[in-house]
Amino acid sequence: MRAILKKNSRILLAVSIGSAMEFYDYAICSFLITEISKAFFPNNDPIIAHISAFTVFFLGFLARPLGGALYGYIGDKISRKKSLEVSLFAMSVLTLTIGCLPTYDKIGIIAPIIISLCRILQGMSVGGEFVGSLILISEKFQDVRHKAFYTSISTSIALSGWFLGMIVVHLCTTFYFTENSWRIPFFIGCLTALAGFYIRRNILEGGILLNSKNKHSHSTFITKNDIKPFFSLIGIGGLMGTLFYGQFVYQNAFLTAIIGIDINFIQKAVALAILIYMMSIPLLGYISDLIGHINMMKIFSALTIFMSYPIFYLISTGYKTSITISFLISAVL
Repeated sequence: MRAILKKNSRILLAVSIGSAMEFYDYAICSFLITEISKAFFPNNDPIIAHISAFTVFFLGFLARPLGGALYGYIGDKISRKKSLEVSLFAMSVLTLTIGCLPTYDKIGIIAPIIISLCRILQGMSVGGEFVGSLILISEKFQDVRHKAFYTSISTSIALSGWFLGMIVVHLCTTFYFTENSWRIPFFIGCLTALAGFYIRRNILEGGILLNSKNKHSHSTFITKNDIKPFFSLIGIGGLMGTLFYGQFVYQNAFLTAIIGIDINFIQKAVALAILIYMMSIPLLGYISDLIGHINMMKIFSALTIFMSYPIFYLISTGYKTSITISFLISAVL
């Protein structure tokens, strides 16, 4: 297993770069939600402004399945490499666009419309990027015993984007806080994505599997036999999204704007939880290969249901220790 990992480490790194950009984007949007809501959704009630900003955030999620279908089709018909290149380049352009976008005070209602459109297109790019990278790794290691372990390594590497985003936001808001300092992380994100695009293109250049078309025939439409797996995957994705984004994105705004917790503490608690998450993913991926992927999902789905109330109860107390524990539990789940 160590020899296989060493041989394919460059491919794992190249494929994971785009996913790291995804987590970077969600991290900066999460930690800058207050600034974004003020800039594009001015309202006397800060709760309404936050709801408006999160609605735009939600639009990106709605667009992800469309992006997965579009870029998946490109990957099947042209190549996985081309699909990942286009999605990453699109993310870099859209991130730069948001960073340069005039606020509501400058262009009125056009500002929230444009940022909504950007988030929708970003969602489509992310839908093709993260899913496409995991598909590519699954195909690359399809004859390897520990497939879940290798795909989990890619996810773990991708989470480094969250740390980068958190560090950039912390530096910009702490040491250089101006009216437009919230734009800097988006500019840095664009440069990071372009650098990732260059690295990915050079590392994956000449890869036979990545440049060739998929050899298996795929149907564009869902058949009768696909219905159950299709909705099962939707449920799995929904559970994962609720745990991760509900705890590590939404809670940033809820705990600071509603509960009144210091944002610096939230950033540190989330950073610790993400670190635990990164470390536990490969381990649990390895265990999943041993006991069976479906069995693993059943176990942790049941644990999630059982632990949901304790997690939200710990958050509702408002105590920093309880909030940190809830984050750590969510990270392992």
